[in-house]
Amino acid sequence: MKQRYYLFVLLTSLFMACEHSDTNFEVGTEQPIVTISVTIQNENRSRSELGLPTTVDGKTSYPVLWSEGDRLAVMQGEKLFEFTLDSTTGDGNGLFVCTSSNAVEFDRAAATEAFYPYEWVTFSNGEFCYTAPLEQSWKSGSFGLGAAPMAGYRAAGSDETLQLKNLFGVFKLQLTGSNEQIVSIELTSNLAISGAGKVLFDTDSSNHSLKLSGSGEAEKYLRLNCGTGITLQQTPTEFLLTLPATTSDEGYHLTVIITDNEGNKRIVRTNEAKIVEAGRILKMPAVCYTPQSDEYIEVQDGKKLYFGHGIQVGEQVWAPINCGYKPASATSKGHQYGRYFQWGRKYGQGYYGDGDPDEPWEDPHNVEIGPFSLDIAQSEEMSNTYISYFYGKYDGWLNEEEINNNLWTNEKTEYDPCPSGWRVASGGDMTKLSANSSDWTYHQAQRGRWFSGATSIESAGTAKVFLPACGWVDGGFEKSHSMEWCHSVANARDEWGEYWTADAGKTFLFYKDNVNFSSKQHALGLPVRCIKE
Repeated sequence: MKQRYYLFVLLTSLFMACEHSDTNFEVGTEQPIVTISVTIQNENRSRSELGLPTTVDGKTSYPVLWSEGDRLAVMQGEKLFEFTLDSTTGDGNGLFVCTSSNAVEFDRAAATEAFYPYEWVTFSNGEFCYTAPLEQSWKSGSFGLGAAPMAGYRAAGSDETLQLKNLFGVFKLQLTGSNEQIVSIELTSNLAISGAGKVLFDTDSSNHSLKLSGSGEAEKYLRLNCGTGITLQQTPTEFLLTLPATTSDEGYHLTVIITDNEGNKRIVRTNEAKIVEAGRILKMPAVCYTPQSDEYIEVQDGKKLYFGHGIQVGEQVWAPINCGYKPASATSKGHQYGRYFQWGRKYGQGYYGDGDPDEPWEDPHNVEIGPFSLDIAQSEEMSNTYISYFYGKYDGWLNEEEINNNLWTNEKTEYDPCPSGWRVASGGDMTKLSANSSDWTYHQAQRGRWFSGATSIESAGTAKVFLPACGWVDGGFEKSHSMEWCHSVANARDEWGEYWTADAGKTFLFYKDNVNFSSKQHALGLPVRCIKE
């Protein structure tokens, strides 16, 4: 009978409860390679998963289990071998059989590198190249099919067991609600969390890692597909997404986008950078999907976007994001600084080079020379049109005879761009908020400052608001130039923060060395931060 080679891999990868809601798992020892005469043919996808939890001495563990069809990629020099699961004892142990056509070339004494899952790795010039998928699948109490990549190394001549180590950690989101049907959860990040990369083997300490090579928006995105919908109850439902372990101190600045079966979304942003360690579960606090009284909710494209609770600083409640904020996705940069508004206009615009392919600035026909009448300028038909102006002429978007300094006030008006229950912050509001501020800093992949009102920014537990330095959009141009020459880019982003107030032409201004107020022409494009009425 033709002899086939088998690789016996023992995974005692355990998720063990730790402080700060982190959960750890480690890989144990394995049995040596053995030879038996059994052939398994199975085309199922790789799908290792978490087993049922057990608690010993107050620590909860979740064994990683093998499933039928799991396959390993095994490399020896320039040779690649495929090993398929033969049997498992249900406690993490797995017996794998070499099912590749070159099985007779496998050398049990040679240096050996292994990777799981086989389906998502390619082999080139003696290296494993892995593509972290853009989409994972929801599974109750576990992660989806093949979402737990692992790597292992055994030195030449070693009689030690081949030991697999996890390359990813797990991001655990807990959601409560009132029978809402969640169909997807998306993550966007400042760092790559999907896409092509290389497996780096550490032959000394077994601290193997995955280096993702992408830097585009698609690689900074990950989606958890929840099928037809997961029903939320008052008891938290867990959603597990695996993420590449962070290899630097920078960490992930994550935005979580939760979508229900009606297209409504709730958007949650992590307050601080998250370090995801290989083999650990990062457990996030439970989030209620049901809107609360101080929720900040915008309607975009006919759908509700829930951005979370307002931030109370003193007697004021501030929106958690700039007006018109839109998260990034696999195909769009979104409006992560919000939209840019001309003072007194109801609708804000995008900016060249960001956002969706149909952004106004991608088409010069969406930049119109002003001024216009109030009715036309405030119409929905003009909502995606920036109204530019000639330098040397009236520097506004509105006809001079219709100039109105009460389009925005410290009370809600019909032209106020903020959602229901919120309004544009006045100069007085900004004065109160800016009584204390941080130094120039970095938050959620953006530069800016924290502001904490009358309370010192250094006090423990201080409520504070972060305002990113969004720069501005200058839509003016000289008569000698064409409309296409319009300054439709966002200038000085991450260097200069300037926000409209509800006071006509008055701006709140800050940069690295100063916090102040200024006055600007109404046609300038600036961000808006809303405050609760």
